Amino acid sequence: MDSPRKQSDVAEANILVADDESDVRELICEILADEKYHIASFDPHSSPEDLLHARYDVVILDIFMPKYDGFALHEEVKKHSPHAQFILITAHPEPDLVDRATRLGIYGFLTKPFTAEQIKYTVMGALRMRKLLHNRRKSTDAEATRRVDLVGALQRIDAIINSMGEGLLAVDNDNAIVLMNGVAEKITG
Repeated sequence: MDSPRKQSDVAEANILVADDESDVRELICEILADEKYHIASFDPHSSPEDLLHARYDVVILDIFMPKYDGFALHEEVKKHSPHAQFILITAHPEPDLVDRATRLGIYGFLTKPFTAEQIKYTVMGALRMRKLLHNRRKSTDAEATRRVDLVGALQRIDAIINSMGEGLLAVDNDNAIVLMNGVAEKITG
């Protein structure tokens, strides 16, 4: 399968994968290694906690782990990576967890078992969202800020849509694409 990312994005993203199941961590790292990201793997049983203090662009967290809760880890990592986008994974999806995640501004929520494409496209979408929000912080143009504000409003919808595997494409009044998740990008080419 062809990589869903543009060549200019290669090796620019730092990603943390935290899960207490070594096979899940290894699978995610293997999937993302094909995309040439810089990947750190956090094992709550043996990894040093200073691994959580590095700067990351995207953080993939299991919700239920011994010693750590994904939401608590989110808060800890956010202290050192305030602009990171977070993706939560769980084998036990409960509506209150999804609601809590979206209220915290967490980008994505995936249910185990997930596919390689779901991981790739959710990470790609999270990186796109991070870039859009970064541009918003740098922007002084009122029109650009208005467009990016729409992206912020759609972030919660996008997180839900990404977890369902449906495509989402948002355009502004000038038909300029403001947001496209990975599934929509695959469909539109």
